[in-house]
Amino acid sequence: MTGIDHCDWEHVDCNSDGWVTELGLDINQLTGPIPQSIGNMVNLESLLLYGNQLTGPIPQSIGFPSNLRRLHLNSNQLTGPIPTPLAMNLELLTLSSNELTGPIPQTIVNMGSLILLSLNYNELTGPIPQTIGDLANLRALFLNNNQLTGPIPQTIGNLVNLEQLNLNDNQLTGSIPETIRNLVNLEQLRLYGNELDPTPEWLTTFCESRTKLSCWF
Repeated sequence: MTGIDHCDWEHVDCNSDGWVTELGLDINQLTGPIPQSIGNMVNLESLLLYGNQLTGPIPQSIGFPSNLRRLHLNSNQLTGPIPTPLAMNLELLTLSSNELTGPIPQTIVNMGSLILLSLNYNELTGPIPQTIGDLANLRALFLNNNQLTGPIPQTIGNLVNLEQLNLNDNQLTGSIPETIRNLVNLEQLRLYGNELDPTPEWLTTFCESRTKLSCWF
């Protein structure tokens, strides 16, 4: 696939060798499933399919393009679980506003370059994996409006670069981990709409002492 004709197509970007590096078909009224053949685009760096009416599961093959940096499938009607593995080099992953079910994969730890993780407004269940704390580069974490259960993991405090933490409107239980104090760059914290223990005094103090931090709990 070294021809260059497809590089003249709208919504397609290529590298100098004629390989497709970006496919931007967002907000195009697309319907039907994402084809398994998407995994054959081995040089793909950006896949933008958000804001369509795509249905069915996310194909397992979507994790095959090892150069994939941006994957935006939000605001569709996708169903089923989050596939594993996903591309290890992902930096931006948005799957929000679909109908995805099942747990957040433990293998999320493999995406060490991840800056943005947006899984909100789905039907995800199970706990927040302990491995979430290994995403050292993460700046924004949107898990709100799912059906997640169990405690907020202590490892959340390892995300020292995190600026936004939205866990609201789930079924989380237990105490709020004091390791949240480690999130020195945090600007937004949303914990309401869960079954957490009463707000501890240290969290109130933490929120009030940070001029750039907005807290809702």
